[in-house]
Amino acid sequence: MKKVLLLSFIAALLIGCAQTGSNFALLSGKITEPNSQKLHIIDDSGNVAREITVKEDGTFHDTIFNANGFFTINDGKESTTLYLENGYNLSLSIDTKQFDETIVFEGKGAEANNYLAQKFLENDQVTGNYQDLYGLDEKQFIEKTSTLYAGLEKKLKGLPEKFVEMERKNLQYGKANMLASYERSHGLIIKDNSFKVSDNFPDPYEGISLNDEEEYRKDKSYRDFVQNIFFAKIITKAQNSANTVSFARSMSDGLNEMPAGAIREGIAKETAYIISSGDADNEALYKSIMESTSDEDFKNELTKRMEGLRALKKGADSPIFVNYENYNGGTTSMSDLKGRFAYIDVWATWCGPCLNEIPAFKELVEKYKDKNITFVSISIDEQKDKETWRQMIKDKETNWMQLFAEADWNSSFAKDYGVNSIPRFIFIDPEGKIVVANAPRPSQKEEIDKLFSESGVK
Repeated sequence: MKKVLLLSFIAALLIGCAQTGSNFALLSGKITEPNSQKLHIIDDSGNVAREITVKEDGTFHDTIFNANGFFTINDGKESTTLYLENGYNLSLSIDTKQFDETIVFEGKGAEANNYLAQKFLENDQVTGNYQDLYGLDEKQFIEKTSTLYAGLEKKLKGLPEKFVEMERKNLQYGKANMLASYERSHGLIIKDNSFKVSDNFPDPYEGISLNDEEEYRKDKSYRDFVQNIFFAKIITKAQNSANTVSFARSMSDGLNEMPAGAIREGIAKETAYIISSGDADNEALYKSIMESTSDEDFKNELTKRMEGLRALKKGADSPIFVNYENYNGGTTSMSDLKGRFAYIDVWATWCGPCLNEIPAFKELVEKYKDKNITFVSISIDEQKDKETWRQMIKDKETNWMQLFAEADWNSSFAKDYGVNSIPRFIFIDPEGKIVVANAPRPSQKEEIDKLFSESGVK
C-alpha cells in the first residue's frame, strides 16, 4: 500500500512538472566576446521579461516564463529579434565580431528564429543604404520592395502556423512603411520638395486600418506601424521650408489632433524623448503628453524630468564637464572653452545618425574656422570602446576637438542636459551660458548660420 501511495505521489509530481513546464521556454547558448555580462530579454511592451547572466566563457542558460510572441534580446549595444512559444528549447550562438551575420539557433523553435535572423540580413541588404534605396526611380523602388517581401513571404512556408500568422502582419506593415516613406525620402535625395509619386504608385495602406485601437493594444508590429505614420507626418511638416513651427510644437499639435484612446496615449509616451528643454514649445509638448495619458507613474517620471529641463533655458549657466580625456592628449574641461562660443556635439561611434552628420560637420568647421567659436565632440561610448573611438577619429579625419566622457550615457554632462537620444547639439556663449540646449544639426545649414549670426559669432 505504501508503495502504491509513493508511486501515486511521484506520478502527481511528474504531472505537476509537466503542467508547469508548459508555461515557459528555455534559452541557452554561447556568445563569443559578449558586449555585456547580462542579456536582457525585452517583451513587446518594452519591459524586461528576463535578465540573464552571461558567464565568463560566454555561455548562458535561463528560463523565460509565459513566453509567447516576439521579444528582443539585448547584448549591450547589439540586439536581435527573438520569437518564443511556451515549450521552446532554444540554443543560440553569436560571435560579436560579426553579430548579425553569425546568429544561429538550434533546438525546438529554431526554424522561426533562424528565419528572423535571415530576414534581418536580407532587409538590411535592401534598406541598409538609405541613399541607394530611396534614390531609385519609382519603378525600380517598387520592384525592389516587392522582390524583398515576396521572397520573405516564400520563406514562411513550413514554419509554425501561429508564427506565420503574426509574421505576415509584420511583413504587411513593413512593406507599407517603405512605400509610404518613398515620396518624402526620394524628394529629399533628389532635392525636390515638390516631388510626388505617380497615380500608379501602390496605396501603402490598402487593406490596413489606421485607427484600430484593439490591434494597437495587442500587436507590437501594428503599434510600430501606426507610430511610424505619425512620426512621418510630423517630420514632413517640420521639414517644410515654409513651416516655422518647431519639431516639438509640431508633435504637440499632432497629438492634440488625435482622438483620446490607446493610440494617442501610446504615441504620446513615444514622443516624450523629444522634450529636451523647458522652452515654450517643449512646455506645449509636455502639456499635450500629460493630457494624453492616464499612466500616473509615467506622468510623475516625465514631470520630474521636465523640472530638470526647465533649468536649461536660454541665458542660464550651462552644466559643466571636468577633465574629459582629449584625443590630442591631456584633459579638457568646460572652463577651458570660456571666452569663445562653443558648439558641442554629444555622439557615439555606434550611432548611425551621428556618423551621417560628420561630412556636414567638417564643412561647418571649415566655414567658421577663423571665427570666435570652438567646435567640440563628446563621445559617450562605453570605456571598453575607447580604442574604437580613437580609431574612428583617425579614420574620419575630424579636425575639431574630440573628448571622451567619463561614464557613457551616465556621464554628468549628458545627464545634466537630459540627453536621451543622439546626436545632440548644444550651443553655449563665451560666458558659459546656454544659448540653445538643443541646437540644429550641422546638416541643417540655414538654421545653423542663422543661429550663429544672431548670436554674435563673427
